Amino acid sequence: MNKTKAESGLKDLGCITALYQALKNFITKIGPYLIMEVNVGKTDQMFRVFGGIAMGTLSIYALIDKCVPEYYSPVFGLFAIIFLVTGLTRKCPVCKLAGHNSLEEEQEN
Repeated sequence: MNKTKAESGLKDLGCITALYQALKNFITKIGPYLIMEVNVGKTDQMFRVFGGIAMGTLSIYALIDKCVPEYYSPVFGLFAIIFLVTGLTRKCPVCKLAGHNSLEEEQEN
């Protein structure tokens, strides 16, 4: 049962094809969440940006002044990045998954 190079190459190609199909199915399912419409209103945006700046400042201050344990700094920094990105882009994947749209609420008033 000596396999030729062509037979082993076809087997490798089968693994690549299966991986390609799995990746294609994954992207098809998650695609709508990657390309999002704006779902964060102006008021929500303002709170997110100011909250991100405050969390970023707290993160840096935690490292410099040691007002809280040092391991809190990356947590504050991560929240700062999340708040700033969702505030500046006005797109929040968590709100999309939850079905919340503060932009529509703002337009109703």
